[in-house]
Amino acid sequence: MKNTWRTRLFILGLFGTVIVSPALAAPDVSPGTFGVAIERGDLELAKRWLNEGLSPDFVGDRVGTGLMIAAWEGNVPMMELFYQRGARIDAVNKNGEQALQLAAFKGHLPAVKWLLDRGAAINRRGNEWGALHYAVFNGHRELAQFLLSRGANVNARAPNEATSLMLAAREGRTDLAEDLVKAGADPRLTNDLGETALDWAMRHGNISIAKLVSSPEAFANVARNQPAVRPPPVRSIAAPDQIEDLLRRIRNAEMQNLPTAGLRKQLATTLERLREENKRALAEKERAETGAVKGIVVTAQRQGGGEKVELIRTQPPISYAPPPLPAANAATGVSGSATSAAATGRQNTISMLLARIRAAKANGEPTDELRKQLMDAVAGYRE
Repeated sequence: MKNTWRTRLFILGLFGTVIVSPALAAPDVSPGTFGVAIERGDLELAKRWLNEGLSPDFVGDRVGTGLMIAAWEGNVPMMELFYQRGARIDAVNKNGEQALQLAAFKGHLPAVKWLLDRGAAINRRGNEWGALHYAVFNGHRELAQFLLSRGANVNARAPNEATSLMLAAREGRTDLAEDLVKAGADPRLTNDLGETALDWAMRHGNISIAKLVSSPEAFANVARNQPAVRPPPVRSIAAPDQIEDLLRRIRNAEMQNLPTAGLRKQLATTLERLREENKRALAEKERAETGAVKGIVVTAQRQGGGEKVELIRTQPPISYAPPPLPAANAATGVSGSATSAAATGRQNTISMLLARIRAAKANGEPTDELRKQLMDAVAGYRE
């Protein structure tokens, strides 16, 4: 007898009742509620949602899937839960990142090891941000060394063709730059603008790295073309813990429909304080540049212009600049129904501008206009 579906139902009917159970309906979970629960490590709630039919690759309102959020937080048990339920370890978020890069950015070595042991690709195809890029940028030396020991491509290119050595040069990571050179990093490589690690090191005042990644002749040639007074060394920094904590608390309160006016006032006050500190620093810098003459150099030319007078001024370090958030890939935009649309819009604007400042700094782009927009947004934040 042909084994058709009718035959199988008939045979089953001889031995018992055929029960057809409908597929589980996925729980009604918003991306924001999901994101907050995974960020705070609510393992039981995540299990319940998955048991009720939630996709293991469900995407939160920021960072990405549950496994990605857990990697960002360094929560290995949460990663294991989603992985065992079928989450894709190589899933890519809207910023082109995978769980491995997110764990590396935050310096979570156990999470990085866990991901690699379960098949996460240490190297990516084409020009993409890799785990080594992120570890070097944030100064996680032990993690970077581990990635190199596991076969990370030391000359891998980012979307803008930057290498990890360029990022070390930009951020002043001398120890990491030395590790990368020993591992075979090529200082001759250029990004999409034709710049080398030497260019990035000189631009950001990291002279020791500039000497490391160039020959004495090349360094001397570049140094001759530098301005007499170079800017102080520049390094990206994470947002102050107080701002991070306030943004997280606001986000959690909104997802639970709790009042946030007090927290938002604290955030506005903190940002206003930073604004005033920045204004004072800029004013101090301007005063120093208009005064504090260190010396006068008079030169004479036989043709075309006669004598030239050049004032040499001291260059004080800048005491504060608005800090970027840790990752553009995990922008701290806050959404929820508890706040008014206007307040939420202003808050999202501030978060977005902070993320854009960080991204611009990472790419070596100017941030003055973005900082001005940030300060304007802060000024209109209070209600």
